[in-house]
Amino acid sequence: MLAKDDFVVVTRRKRRGKYNTNNYNKNDTSMPGLNQDYNWIDPERLLCKLKTMVLNVWSETFTIEVFKQLTEYLTILESNDISNIVCYGLGRFSHNMASRYQLAFLLCLKKRYEKASIYIYDPLFSSGEMRVLRYLGLRVIETNEEGKRVIEENGITLMFLPHCSRQLTNNFLYANWGKGLSNCILLANSLSYISYMWMNWQVERFGYIMRILPYVTECQIPEFELEDKAFNGLSLHIFPKQELLKVPNEIWNFKEEPKYLRDDQELITVAESNNIGKNIIIIFFGFHIIFLIVV
Repeated sequence: MLAKDDFVVVTRRKRRGKYNTNNYNKNDTSMPGLNQDYNWIDPERLLCKLKTMVLNVWSETFTIEVFKQLTEYLTILESNDISNIVCYGLGRFSHNMASRYQLAFLLCLKKRYEKASIYIYDPLFSSGEMRVLRYLGLRVIETNEEGKRVIEENGITLMFLPHCSRQLTNNFLYANWGKGLSNCILLANSLSYISYMWMNWQVERFGYIMRILPYVTECQIPEFELEDKAFNGLSLHIFPKQELLKVPNEIWNFKEEPKYLRDDQELITVAESNNIGKNIIIIFFGFHIIFLIVV
């Protein structure tokens, strides 16, 4: 069990020390500008909530069982550690309980695999949330990759996609299409459930999910009692080398960039992410024009 003094918040130092409760002290000035108002969130209060959540999540049976399954999967993948963790789609964790628990679990993963680099992205993150994430030692991805991140050939990458769209998962598979998929562990919505729900009639829309499914090893993660919406329906997936050797060459040779119908679009595209917040600015600007005219 994680002791209270073991939780590390700041990881920028070369060596890890025990958790210092002053990291959440409102009088702590080690983070310049921490007490400023970033998009109407209270960073200190948010960090305090996360600290408590991490302590609770670490000792949960859910976390213990997921760590156990990760160890088993790493053995199958002939590895003993995770090099990188990439998280997409966490959402507005400053305002959403389930998202905060997902972030708390990500921080537990960070402590468990302390050599791993942690990358995170959601186009909905506010500037204040991104500042908090960086303060916690996470690397905020600057651009919308639409899930098309190519993982490293050396080492294992854990992709954490909590309740992300089918398109995002399909895009990730497309970007890494080939035997290199054996270098990743995918924690995301159950691929077998996606297949069951959408069947083969959507094979052209989500073709990479459908084509790789027969060669996937999947394990549903246990229920999370503290917040059922945080992890329900998620599974751990791996793509073992011995299974990928069975994939016919014609399947590997088919690699076209996915295209989706507008009605099926569930992920936020690059163009859409660039426009997030612009409507607010326009409305705000328009309000002042009206105000000036009235005055």
